[in-house]
Amino acid sequence: MHLVTNPNCRAEMFKALFHRTFVASESNEEGNLIGHLVYQSAANKETQRDAIVDNQKHLCASAFTSPLHNERGIHAILLAPVAVDPDYQKQGLARQLIESIIQEAR
Repeated sequence: MHLVTNPNCRAEMFKALFHRTFVASESNEEGNLIGHLVYQSAANKETQRDAIVDNQKHLCASAFTSPLHNERGIHAILLAPVAVDPDYQKQGLARQLIESIIQEAR
């Protein structure tokens, strides 16, 4: 598996991953809601997408980050949402994504 920043994945691939993940853990309604949010986020050029893909280019896990700034000059990164395909959970992929994002932010 490979960690990729801003992978060349279509917005539909991100939507499908987040939909599948949130349907499995929450509900179909939640999957639809998060899937739609991710689809819109994937089109935003300021939103960074970090992903883990396997050798067949399957999107196994993904996290979105967005830059935040305030009038006092404070810069931060919003990390949300994060999803791991149910078939790939319990392998430390979310931890790997989050640690990579933190390292890059430093």
